[in-house]
Amino acid sequence: MKRLWIVIAVLAVALIGCAGMLRAAGPSDADLDADIALTKAEIADAEHDAAGYSGGAILIQIRLREAVLRNTLAMLQQKRSSILRGIVVTYVDTTSRLPCVIDNQSAQASLQQAKHEAEEAGLEAAQYSGGLVKIMALVRQATGMATVAAIEQQIAFMKLGISLPTPTPLGGTEPAPPGKPSSDKDAL
Repeated sequence: MKRLWIVIAVLAVALIGCAGMLRAAGPSDADLDADIALTKAEIADAEHDAAGYSGGAILIQIRLREAVLRNTLAMLQQKRSSILRGIVVTYVDTTSRLPCVIDNQSAQASLQQAKHEAEEAGLEAAQYSGGLVKIMALVRQATGMATVAAIEQQIAFMKLGISLPTPTPLGGTEPAPPGKPSSDKDAL
């Protein structure tokens, strides 16, 4: 009977140790909660920005930013749910992957630069009451904010250890090399 209790105690300690290792394998609950809250706030900002437009290039850029943010939010929520349930989430994709070649410091620097450029474009747009110059500044601002969303997604991928998918040509075929004729269908 004494041996049984010793075996149970050893198994309990091993189980607690394994659970601790699982929790330490990724970002903490607080980090994920902060990232989720920030992403939700950025989605709300994008929705607010989109409400001011009925169409055009600026709205397309805002919707692109919103789509990237929603994708990031879904990934973060999935990771958060897996931590709460004590399961390990692995992201399986059959497409070829690029290793994440950017480090956190350069990613943060790129993020700050993109935010600064978007902010500058917004300040420039605020100087004008309308016209082509204002529209071009607003397009640059919307493009900058979409870039910010993409860099933030890349940072989230780095935190979770997810590599980026390799871009593939449409239709799954490689384009003809330069100088080699191609059919009209392949050219498009």
